Amino acid sequence: MSPAARAWNQPGHMVVATIAFNTLRGHDDDAIKNTVALLQHHPFFDPSWSKQIAQLSQEDRALVLFMLAAAWPDEVRRDARYHHGPWHYINFPYVPAGQPRTIVGRAPETENILTAFDRNARIAQDPSQPAADRAIALAWMFHLAGDVHQPLHTVSLYSTQWPNGDRGGTDFFIRAKAENQPISLHTFWDGLIIGSERLQSIRNASITIAKTYPRGDLREMNRRTFREWAEESFVLAQTHAYLSGRLPGSAGKTDVPALTQSYRTSAKALAERRAALAGYRLAALLKALFD
Repeated sequence: MSPAARAWNQPGHMVVATIAFNTLRGHDDDAIKNTVALLQHHPFFDPSWSKQIAQLSQEDRALVLFMLAAAWPDEVRRDARYHHGPWHYINFPYVPAGQPRTIVGRAPETENILTAFDRNARIAQDPSQPAADRAIALAWMFHLAGDVHQPLHTVSLYSTQWPNGDRGGTDFFIRAKAENQPISLHTFWDGLIIGSERLQSIRNASITIAKTYPRGDLREMNRRTFREWAEESFVLAQTHAYLSGRLPGSAGKTDVPALTQSYRTSAKALAERRAALAGYRLAALLKALFD
């Protein structure tokens, strides 16, 4: 599996997919069976995905297919047939308290992660649609369920330092540690769940996260709509990612401040909790889709 694993990106999405798979396994096996059956119509299944899973056990083939589907929308960012950049996020404007009145946030684009999820959910559950289109839509549902739980996929910070918005932290530069090179705050948060693309590392991370954050302990599970999940992330972006506007950052790659150890620790814990929620909620989506 290692050659296939090296070809994957966004392993955090695969952790979310693995948590969803493990949640369904033994409880809602029909949802797994029906998900796999539909994904076999995806245009990347034959020959690409089918070759990557051919030597695996039947159960592992299903698990890895979940992973591949979740990562696929990032794999095709350079493929105009399938890429939709605005689908990955929504920039709810955040203007921290104390900013001058001249700082005004812009409304999100009309095409965004919310409209993308609604569109793909309609296609995936419509049996009159071509099977390949439904499989593509299902892969997008996998991916967007992960993206919407990353707080910086739901926000743009507006301030005197970023009067035009920081685009979900992509223009907000920090150093993870004082000795590290500058990176965007968005990149830092994207990499918090796992730093390895090895299959076994992804499996181990998903098991550890699910044990740390059991579904029954997460009070947020009573929020069941995709918009609620986005609004939940937007609040966390303000309070945890930006520290209510107090997080030091740079609008360029000079004089870039370093994050504190306490920030890194709390951010990782929150990211793992969000991954657990995303996995459990994705499992519920799949079960509902095929009921």
